[in-house]
Amino acid sequence: MGTPLAPPATALALIPPEGELGPKMRGLVPGQQAFVAAMILTGGNRTKSAALAGYSASSEEMLRAMGSKLARNPAVVEALKEEGFRQLHGAQFTAVSVLVEIMEDKFHKDRLKAATAVLNRTGMPEVLERNIKVDTGDSGSGAAVLDRLNSLAKELGVDPQKLLAGEMVTIDANTSDVSVQEDEW
Repeated sequence: MGTPLAPPATALALIPPEGELGPKMRGLVPGQQAFVAAMILTGGNRTKSAALAGYSASSEEMLRAMGSKLARNPAVVEALKEEGFRQLHGAQFTAVSVLVEIMEDKFHKDRLKAATAVLNRTGMPEVLERNIKVDTGDSGSGAAVLDRLNSLAKELGVDPQKLLAGEMVTIDANTSDVSVQEDEW
């Protein structure tokens, strides 16, 4: 069990041309490159990928172990990420086509979502406005809050000075609602 000295021609055929390989794939030996290509081809089946890449074992269990070992190799993991990203990047045009198709179908249940997604991705994102109002029931002087604390302290039999950990101080503050649009952040 191990890296094949020379992967069979069928395994080598799985490897994309040198010019299409990313730096992580180029850093692998041919057997590992074939394993990564086979993982994409098989949808991530480690055992089948090890067999397709030319690894051989005396049993299915040993081949499964080899596939598992290869899939945990840090260099192979990085190459899998690189190739996976390359595959996704290549599917962008298809994804855009599907999005446009949904958006143009007047009867599709997700037409509005598709239109919003297109706008969000083309420089016209949805603007969210959030208004937050805090109502303390106080006129802004803080006196009502202190009165309430005093009455609660009296109900509980606690010294208000100790409850507030020091002198009671009244702070006057004025508040107002502020509306900020998301593009102003």
